[in-house]
Amino acid sequence: MALSSGKTVLVLGANSDVAKQAIRLYAESNYQVIAASRSTQQLYDFVNQHAQIKDKTDIRYFDAVAFDTHRAFYDALPVKPHVVIYAAGFLKNNEEALLDWEGSYQMMKVHYCGAVSILNIIAMDAQNKHLERIIGLSSLSGVRGRKSNFIYGSTKSAFTQYLAGMRQYLSSRNIKVNVVVAG
Repeated sequence: MALSSGKTVLVLGANSDVAKQAIRLYAESNYQVIAASRSTQQLYDFVNQHAQIKDKTDIRYFDAVAFDTHRAFYDALPVKPHVVIYAAGFLKNNEEALLDWEGSYQMMKVHYCGAVSILNIIAMDAQNKHLERIIGLSSLSGVRGRKSNFIYGSTKSAFTQYLAGMRQYLSSRNIKVNVVVAG
């Protein structure tokens, strides 16, 4: 698929329900879509169920926690994006996360470390003169500390604060940074 005409959106963590709706909305608005996820077969199945977006969607493998692959992933994109959506997610039950460091750490790596790794690469690409917007999917849990999911919420809070600082940092380049707080 040729991705050279029009605007392009890169959706990272593209298998979430919100990400899939974003794929549809952007494709239906004549954007070329690069949908990236670890579960590429699920993306192929989704795209094949929606004929109107099939020709506008390029599916790529992306692992948010494979930090050492992020530079190569970005450099290999067929075209650099106008819009980037970070929607990668991982949820571990709070009680389990309290007893399982690896589960807690996985949430930190997916929601915060992975986001910082890839979004820093994208934001600092001086060659991409047409980057317009970065959108991060966060959670109300990251705004309000809740007894039921404070570990998950703390990872989303860190992500939200990172995006708030990035918004200020990129404002001089007229790049908008938005946080979508679901929940």
